[in-house]
Amino acid sequence: MKLLSVRTVFLLALLLPPLHAANKPYQTGRIVAVQRKSRERILYYVVNTPVTKDDPYYEVSIQFSDIIYDAEYTPRHASDTVPDEWTAGSEIQARVDKRHISVQRPSEVIWNLVIVKRRPAAPEKPPTDSPPGKN
Repeated sequence: MKLLSVRTVFLLALLLPPLHAANKPYQTGRIVAVQRKSRERILYYVVNTPVTKDDPYYEVSIQFSDIIYDAEYTPRHASDTVPDEWTAGSEIQARVDKRHISVQRPSEVIWNLVIVKRRPAAPEKPPTDSPPGKN
């Protein structure tokens, strides 16, 4: 029986994981909130004084079943915005990975968001028939 060379084992280790990797299916999520924010970035210093620029980004909160993902979208240009249909309560089709959310738009364009935080969604309270304060 021949032993595999180190080069062959190395190539197999590189090629096999992508062959078994499968894309997760898109699932329906609900947008909880969309906020435009900005970060201050230092461009350069003039006599120990920083010259800065504000870089805009969007913070998008999306709920999938019982988890809310807080993610960020950084536009390529400062004048770019998120789609108009991204409002609180609207549904989207997205795929969640470890660090990214890929949102598919109706125009087949996929937007990639970076996950910043995961948190449990507040459980929905069942409606009560009696007014509050009376038992």
